[in-house]
Amino acid sequence: MLKVGIKIDYKSVERNVTRDAIYNNDLPFSTWGGDEIGTVLLGSRPKFLLPDFSDESVGGYAWALWYTSNGAKGEEPPADIKELFSWQTKWTQTGDAQWMDKMLQFQAENLMTVGTLVSPPNPILFNKDIVGIPKVKANGWDTLDVVHIYPEAWWFNR
Repeated sequence: MLKVGIKIDYKSVERNVTRDAIYNNDLPFSTWGGDEIGTVLLGSRPKFLLPDFSDESVGGYAWALWYTSNGAKGEEPPADIKELFSWQTKWTQTGDAQWMDKMLQFQAENLMTVGTLVSPPNPILFNKDIVGIPKVKANGWDTLDVVHIYPEAWWFNR
């Protein structure tokens, strides 16, 4: 990372410690595996694209608290973050891809989250006599292992 001018001192800690620090707005930065960003939950839980009320997305927790409490708690964000929240609201209400595009473009230009790869390949072993299993399937927290490969369509070839 020094080749691109970034020095990171990594410290792994237990999740409860991290959660408390995030909720107290004491943690300036953390990482989380991109377990939803590359799969079907990107639109419904874009926790890596905007400040989120979650211990999985540390950036701007006080802003997210302000947003989710309609200004009663937290810290009022700057105008560009307010606009980002408005795009999320519009995306949630309409499902119109232009709002997701705006959030993705904002992330590309402002890098609120340092991305990591989604889960590595996850081989699933089956009996060789089972037929109807796809050769490839999306792997992510939200695809719940074999649920999305339609086990009702499998059969034994004997």
